[in-house]
Amino acid sequence: MKRKALLIFVFLIAVAILALPMSAVSAIKPEEITLTGQHMPGIGGTAKILTAGESSNTLVKLKDAPDTWSGGITGIGYFSGNWLFDSAGPKTMVGYWTFEEVTITNVGTGDLRIGTNGGDLWIESGSGELKGVTGRGTATTVVPMVMYNYEIVLQYHS
Repeated sequence: MKRKALLIFVFLIAVAILALPMSAVSAIKPEEITLTGQHMPGIGGTAKILTAGESSNTLVKLKDAPDTWSGGITGIGYFSGNWLFDSAGPKTMVGYWTFEEVTITNVGTGDLRIGTNGGDLWIESGSGELKGVTGRGTATTVVPMVMYNYEIVLQYHS
């Protein structure tokens, strides 16, 4: 009888150990806000221009090109990545922005890295008060190479 009671006790402890972390994690739901605003590329950084033979495509490899963000994300991000152009203008952009001491409205300040592929945006990492933020969104062209709108749905723990 004692052995049966011991087995039941061990089983209940095992269930409690496994269930407790799951319930603690699921109880903390992140806050979610939508950030909107604009970003405007500036002049600076380094650029390497590659043409594609007889096609009308041109690839511009950028490093640390400044880009001023306003609205829900306020600060200067430095873009590194590739920008593909054809005879009609910019086609797509793939890379990331690195921000130092950027401010996100109602969240805080810190360093931030935002990735892009075409019009898709995502938050790769944050530090300081922005540690642990995540988010996905889009960028749309207002004036090619001059002004872009962005919208990012941000999740964070307050």
